[in-house]
Amino acid sequence: MNFQETGVTLLESVPGLDPADRTTLIGGGIESVEAYRVRSARQPGLLAQLFPGDAGARVRQALAARAEACRAEATTAQRQAEKIDRPWLRGHTSDILLALIVSVLLYGIFRHRPPAPARTAQQMVVIAPSGLAAFQVIRAEDIALRETATDKSALTSVASAVGRYAAEGVAKGDVLEESQLNSGRTLRDELNGRRVIQVKVQSSAVVAGLKLPVRVALLASPKINARSSGLLLQDVLLLATKTQADAITAVVALRDCDAKRLMPFLGFSELFVVGPPRQSF
Repeated sequence: MNFQETGVTLLESVPGLDPADRTTLIGGGIESVEAYRVRSARQPGLLAQLFPGDAGARVRQALAARAEACRAEATTAQRQAEKIDRPWLRGHTSDILLALIVSVLLYGIFRHRPPAPARTAQQMVVIAPSGLAAFQVIRAEDIALRETATDKSALTSVASAVGRYAAEGVAKGDVLEESQLNSGRTLRDELNGRRVIQVKVQSSAVVAGLKLPVRVALLASPKINARSSGLLLQDVLLLATKTQADAITAVVALRDCDAKRLMPFLGFSELFVVGPPRQSF
Protein backbone atom coordinates (compact mmCIF):
# COMPACT_ATOMS: atom_id res chain seq x y z
CA MET A 1 0.00 0.00 0.00
CA ASN A 2 1.46 3.36 -0.97
CA PHE A 3 1.32 6.00 1.71
CA GLN A 4 1.85 9.74 1.40
CA GLU A 5 2.87 11.56 4.55
CA THR A 6 0.85 14.62 5.29
CA GLY A 7 2.16 15.50 8.78
CA VAL A 8 5.47 16.71 10.20
CA THR A 9 7.12 14.97 13.17
CA LEU A 10 9.45 17.41 14.93
CA LEU A 11 12.75 16.32 16.38
CA GLU A 12 11.54 17.20 19.90
CA SER A 13 9.25 14.15 19.74
CA VAL A 14 12.08 11.71 19.01
CA PRO A 15 13.11 9.77 22.13
CA GLY A 16 16.89 9.38 22.59
CA LEU A 17 17.88 12.74 21.06
CA ASP A 18 19.38 15.35 23.35
CA PRO A 19 19.36 19.12 22.63
CA ALA A 20 22.90 18.94 21.19
CA ASP A 21 21.78 16.20 18.77
CA ARG A 22 18.80 18.25 17.63
CA THR A 23 20.93 21.37 17.15
CA THR A 24 23.40 19.42 15.01
CA LEU A 25 20.61 17.88 12.90
CA ILE A 26 18.92 21.24 12.32
CA GLY A 27 22.26 22.72 11.36
CA GLY A 28 22.58 19.94 8.80
CA GLY A 29 19.17 20.72 7.31
CA ILE A 30 17.24 17.99 9.11
CA GLU A 31 14.41 19.63 11.04
CA SER A 32 11.94 16.70 11.25
CA VAL A 33 11.74 12.92 10.99
CA GLU A 34 10.30 13.27 7.50
CA ALA A 35 13.21 15.46 6.44
CA TYR A 36 15.59 12.83 7.82
CA ARG A 37 13.96 10.12 5.68
CA VAL A 38 14.27 12.24 2.53
CA ARG A 39 17.85 13.38 3.18
CA SER A 40 19.13 9.94 4.24
CA ALA A 41 17.70 8.42 1.07
CA ARG A 42 19.64 10.94 -0.97
CA GLN A 43 22.76 11.06 1.21
CA PRO A 44 23.25 7.72 3.03
CA GLY A 45 26.42 8.94 4.77
CA LEU A 46 24.96 12.22 6.05
CA LEU A 47 24.66 11.16 9.73
CA ALA A 48 28.21 9.84 9.72
CA GLN A 49 29.41 13.25 8.57
CA LEU A 50 27.37 15.07 11.24
CA PHE A 51 28.04 12.65 14.14
CA PRO A 52 31.48 10.98 14.27
CA GLY A 53 31.91 7.63 16.03
CA ASP A 54 29.16 5.89 17.98
CA ALA A 55 27.02 9.04 18.16
CA GLY A 56 26.00 8.64 14.51
CA ALA A 57 24.73 5.10 15.11
CA ARG A 58 22.77 6.21 18.18
CA VAL A 59 21.11 9.11 16.35
CA ARG A 60 20.38 6.93 13.33
CA GLN A 61 18.71 4.30 15.53
CA ALA A 62 16.56 6.91 17.30
CA LEU A 63 15.42 8.53 14.04
CA ALA A 64 14.73 5.20 12.39
CA ALA A 65 12.62 4.01 15.32
CA ARG A 66 10.56 7.21 15.31
CA ALA A 67 10.12 7.04 11.52
CA GLU A 68 8.81 3.47 11.81
CA ALA A 69 6.37 4.53 14.52
CA CYS A 70 5.12 7.35 12.29
CA ARG A 71 4.55 4.91 9.42
CA ALA A 72 2.58 2.60 11.70
CA GLU A 73 0.41 5.47 12.97
CA ALA A 74 -0.23 6.69 9.44
CA THR A 75 -1.18 3.20 8.27
CA THR A 76 -3.66 2.81 11.12
CA ALA A 77 -5.21 6.20 10.38
CA GLN A 78 -5.50 5.35 6.68
CA ARG A 79 -7.29 2.08 7.43
CA GLN A 80 -9.73 3.81 9.75
CA ALA A 81 -10.47 6.46 7.13
CA GLU A 82 -11.10 3.79 4.50
CA LYS A 83 -13.42 1.98 6.89
CA ILE A 84 -15.39 5.18 7.53
CA ASP A 85 -15.56 6.06 3.82
CA ARG A 86 -16.83 2.61 2.85
CA PRO A 87 -20.41 2.98 1.55
CA TRP A 88 -22.89 2.45 4.38
CA LEU A 89 -25.35 0.88 1.95
CA ARG A 90 -23.19 -2.23 1.48
CA GLY A 91 -24.00 -3.46 4.96
CA HIS A 92 -27.67 -2.46 4.99
CA THR A 93 -28.95 -3.30 1.51
CA SER A 94 -31.41 -5.93 2.76
CA ASP A 95 -32.74 -3.57 5.46
CA ILE A 96 -33.34 -0.82 2.91
CA LEU A 97 -35.10 -3.16 0.50
CA LEU A 98 -37.36 -4.40 3.29
CA ALA A 99 -38.22 -0.85 4.33
CA LEU A 100 -39.06 0.07 0.71
CA ILE A 101 -41.32 -2.96 0.31
CA VAL A 102 -43.18 -2.17 3.54
CA SER A 103 -43.58 1.49 2.49
CA VAL A 104 -45.05 0.50 -0.88
CA LEU A 105 -47.49 -1.90 0.76
CA LEU A 106 -48.64 0.69 3.30
CA TYR A 107 -49.05 3.32 0.58
CA GLY A 108 -51.23 0.94 -1.42
CA ILE A 109 -53.38 0.16 1.59
CA PHE A 110 -53.99 3.74 2.71
CA ARG A 111 -54.26 5.18 -0.80
CA HIS A 112 -57.38 3.14 -1.53
CA ARG A 113 -58.78 3.40 1.96
CA PRO A 114 -62.01 5.47 1.92
CA PRO A 115 -61.86 8.68 3.95
CA ALA A 116 -63.47 8.62 7.35
CA PRO A 117 -67.05 9.86 7.08
CA ALA A 118 -67.64 13.35 8.43
CA ARG A 119 -69.64 13.48 11.63
CA THR A 120 -73.13 14.76 10.95
CA ALA A 121 -76.18 15.70 12.99
CA GLN A 122 -79.70 17.07 12.59
CA GLN A 123 -79.21 20.84 12.69
CA MET A 124 -81.17 23.95 11.83
CA VAL A 125 -80.61 25.18 8.25
CA VAL A 126 -82.02 28.25 6.50
CA ILE A 127 -84.35 27.20 3.66
CA ALA A 128 -86.00 30.57 2.88
CA PRO A 129 -85.43 31.19 -0.88
CA SER A 130 -83.75 34.55 -0.25
CA GLY A 131 -82.10 33.55 3.01
CA LEU A 132 -82.65 35.61 6.15
CA ALA A 133 -82.20 39.38 6.03
CA ALA A 134 -80.67 41.17 9.02
CA PHE A 135 -83.32 41.73 11.74
CA GLN A 136 -85.89 39.64 9.91
CA VAL A 137 -88.04 37.81 12.44
CA ILE A 138 -87.63 34.08 11.76
CA ARG A 139 -90.74 32.05 10.91
CA ALA A 140 -91.09 28.28 11.02
CA GLU A 141 -91.21 28.07 7.23
CA ASP A 142 -87.83 29.87 6.95
CA ILE A 143 -85.85 27.03 8.55
CA ALA A 144 -85.75 23.24 8.73
CA LEU A 145 -83.74 20.44 10.31
CA ARG A 146 -81.22 18.91 7.93
CA GLU A 147 -78.43 16.35 8.29
CA THR A 148 -75.27 18.44 8.09
CA ALA A 149 -71.67 18.38 9.28
CA THR A 150 -71.66 18.74 13.03
CA ASP A 151 -71.46 22.31 14.31
CA LYS A 152 -71.37 22.50 18.10
CA SER A 153 -73.05 25.93 18.18
CA ALA A 154 -75.82 25.07 15.70
CA LEU A 155 -79.47 25.16 16.74
CA THR A 156 -81.20 21.79 16.76
CA SER A 157 -84.90 22.66 17.04
CA VAL A 158 -87.33 24.90 15.18
CA ALA A 159 -88.73 26.26 18.44
CA SER A 160 -85.32 27.58 19.48
CA ALA A 161 -85.17 29.90 16.45
CA VAL A 162 -88.72 30.99 15.63
CA GLY A 163 -89.42 34.59 16.71
CA ARG A 164 -85.74 35.54 16.95
CA TYR A 165 -83.61 37.50 14.48
CA ALA A 166 -79.99 37.67 13.31
CA ALA A 167 -78.01 40.91 13.39
CA GLU A 168 -76.50 39.97 9.99
CA GLY A 169 -77.97 38.22 6.99
CA VAL A 170 -77.80 34.43 6.76
CA ALA A 171 -77.68 32.78 3.31
CA LYS A 172 -79.94 29.95 2.22
CA GLY A 173 -78.42 26.59 3.11
CA ASP A 174 -76.32 27.95 5.98
CA VAL A 175 -76.51 26.38 9.40
CA LEU A 176 -78.16 28.67 11.94
CA GLU A 177 -76.01 29.18 15.04
CA GLU A 178 -77.02 30.33 18.50
CA SER A 179 -74.41 33.12 18.46
CA GLN A 180 -76.04 34.71 15.39
CA LEU A 181 -79.40 35.37 17.06
CA ASN A 182 -80.67 37.85 19.63
CA SER A 183 -80.58 36.64 23.22
CA GLY A 184 -83.77 38.30 24.52
CA ARG A 185 -87.48 37.78 24.01
CA THR A 186 -89.00 36.50 20.80
CA LEU A 187 -91.08 38.62 18.43
CA ARG A 188 -94.06 38.03 16.21
CA ASP A 189 -95.29 41.09 14.30
CA GLU A 190 -93.88 43.85 16.52
CA LEU A 191 -91.57 45.07 13.75
CA ASN A 192 -94.35 45.35 11.17
CA GLY A 193 -94.81 48.97 10.03
CA ARG A 194 -91.50 50.04 11.62
CA ARG A 195 -88.30 51.30 10.05
CA VAL A 196 -85.08 49.63 11.13
CA ILE A 197 -82.21 52.13 11.12
CA GLN A 198 -78.71 52.35 12.57
CA VAL A 199 -77.73 55.39 14.67
CA LYS A 200 -74.93 56.45 16.97
CA VAL A 201 -75.95 57.00 20.58
CA GLN A 202 -73.94 58.27 23.52
CA SER A 203 -72.45 55.75 25.91
CA SER A 204 -74.86 55.01 28.72
CA ALA A 205 -75.34 52.49 31.48
CA VAL A 206 -78.90 52.04 30.24
CA VAL A 207 -77.79 49.79 27.36
CA ALA A 208 -75.18 47.78 29.28
CA GLY A 209 -75.81 44.05 29.56
CA LEU A 210 -79.26 44.10 28.00
CA LYS A 211 -80.87 41.04 26.46
CA LEU A 212 -82.33 42.50 23.29
CA PRO A 213 -84.83 43.52 22.03
CA VAL A 214 -86.18 45.98 24.58
CA ARG A 215 -88.41 49.06 24.43
CA VAL A 216 -86.69 52.36 25.29
CA ALA A 217 -87.03 56.10 24.68
CA LEU A 218 -84.65 57.98 22.36
CA LEU A 219 -83.65 61.60 23.01
CA ALA A 220 -82.21 63.79 20.26
CA SER A 221 -80.37 66.82 21.68
CA PRO A 222 -79.11 69.44 19.15
CA LYS A 223 -75.40 70.28 19.42
CA ILE A 224 -75.31 73.43 17.27
CA ASN A 225 -78.08 75.58 18.72
CA ALA A 226 -78.60 74.94 22.41
CA ARG A 227 -81.87 76.87 22.33
CA SER A 228 -83.42 74.54 19.75
CA SER A 229 -85.94 72.12 21.12
CA GLY A 230 -84.89 68.52 21.24
CA LEU A 231 -86.94 65.47 20.37
CA LEU A 232 -88.01 62.61 22.65
CA LEU A 233 -89.36 59.45 21.06
CA GLN A 234 -91.09 57.21 23.58
CA ASP A 235 -91.75 54.07 21.51
CA VAL A 236 -88.39 52.79 20.25
CA LEU A 237 -87.40 49.12 19.96
CA LEU A 238 -83.69 48.63 20.57
CA LEU A 239 -82.61 45.60 18.51
CA ALA A 240 -78.80 45.55 18.70
CA THR A 241 -75.84 47.54 20.00
CA LYS A 242 -72.11 47.60 19.30
CA THR A 243 -69.71 49.52 21.52
CA GLN A 244 -67.14 51.77 19.81
CA ALA A 245 -64.40 54.06 21.12
CA ASP A 246 -66.47 57.24 21.41
CA ALA A 247 -70.07 56.04 21.17
CA ILE A 248 -72.39 53.09 20.71
CA THR A 249 -73.80 52.00 17.37
CA ALA A 250 -77.44 51.07 17.92
CA VAL A 251 -79.96 49.46 15.61
CA VAL A 252 -83.48 50.66 16.41
CA ALA A 253 -86.93 49.99 15.01
CA LEU A 254 -89.02 53.18 14.81
CA ARG A 255 -92.63 53.76 13.90
CA ASP A 256 -92.77 55.36 10.49
CA CYS A 257 -94.04 58.67 11.92
CA ASP A 258 -91.23 58.75 14.52
CA ALA A 259 -88.62 58.00 11.87
CA LYS A 260 -89.78 61.01 9.87
CA ARG A 261 -89.61 63.23 12.98
CA LEU A 262 -86.07 62.00 13.80
CA MET A 263 -84.52 62.48 10.36
CA PRO A 264 -84.09 66.29 10.61
CA PHE A 265 -82.11 65.86 13.85
CA LEU A 266 -79.61 63.35 12.53
CA GLY A 267 -76.17 64.78 11.80
CA PHE A 268 -76.25 67.69 14.24
CA SER A 269 -77.75 66.15 17.39
CA GLU A 270 -76.49 63.84 20.08
CA LEU A 271 -78.71 60.83 20.64
CA PHE A 272 -79.30 59.29 24.06
CA VAL A 273 -81.04 56.06 24.99
CA VAL A 274 -83.41 56.81 27.86
CA GLY A 275 -84.57 54.11 30.27
CA PRO A 276 -85.76 52.22 31.97
CA PRO A 277 -85.73 49.52 29.27
CA ARG A 278 -88.94 47.48 29.08
CA GLN A 279 -89.35 43.89 27.91
CA SER A 280 -93.12 44.25 27.45
CA PHE A 281 -94.15 45.56 24.04
